[in-house]
Amino acid sequence: YDISEATGYSVEVSWSGTSPVGVFTLQGSNSGTVFTPIVSSPVTGNTGSMLINVEISRYAFLECVYTFTSGTGTLTAMVNGSRN
Repeated sequence: YDISEATGYSVEVSWSGTSPVGVFTLQGSNSGTVFTPIVSSPVTGNTGSMLINVEISRYAFLECVYTFTSGTGTLTAMVNGSRN
């Protein structure tokens, strides 16, 4: 996602399925080609959700990555940005 005009953003993540297990990671980049992890959080349980709030961001691009470990299911991430 191009967030170059956002001063902050939030990511809402929800999942459901049969025992999905993995790690959800937000990564940032200034170039749009090399991404560095910002925050990671485990995904476990049949259903769940999390809200990640970043009040000040100074990078231009955001990438959402889910690293699968086991189970099956669906994961949805929604990004919302704000400008001052």
